[in-house]
Amino acid sequence: MRPADLQRTLHNFSMWLSSSEVVRSPRLSHLSVQKIHEWVHQEALRRVAKAYESLCKQIRKPENRYEAASTLLGSERPFGRVDLLYQMFCLEEGNGSDRDVDQQLKDDSSEDTSEGERKEEEEEEEEEEEDGAGAKDMKKKEQI
Repeated sequence: MRPADLQRTLHNFSMWLSSSEVVRSPRLSHLSVQKIHEWVHQEALRRVAKAYESLCKQIRKPENRYEAASTLLGSERPFGRVDLLYQMFCLEEGNGSDRDVDQQLKDDSSEDTSEGERKEEEEEEEEEEEDGAGAKDMKKKEQI
C-alpha cells in the first residue's frame, strides 16, 4: 500500500474512532437479546484491534520499506498504540475469545431463563412439597 493511501485509511479509521458506532452498533440494535448484541459488538471490536495491531507490525517491519513508520502511524489516533485502542474499546489486551460462539449463546440463554419458567418451576416444587411423602409413595407404586 502506498504511504498516501495508508495515510488516508488511517485518517478514516481515526474519524470512525470518534463516532458513536464505537460504543454501540446501530446495525445490531435490532437483535432482541441485548447480551448477543453486546457480545457480537465486543468481538467485532476485538477483531478491529487485532487487525490494527497487525497493520502496525507490518508498517514497522524494515523489509516493507515504509520510511518514517512511526511518523506515519503517529499522525492519527490511536497513534500506532494498540494498547490505547484496547482502552478505547474497553477490552482487555490479549484476551481473545477462546470460547465457541454457540457455547457462549447457550450459556447466555441459560442465564436468561424467563420469569415465567422460573415461576413454573417454583410452583412445581411447591406442589411436590404440599403433596408430601404420601403422594410420592403413590407415584412410586404407579411406576412399579
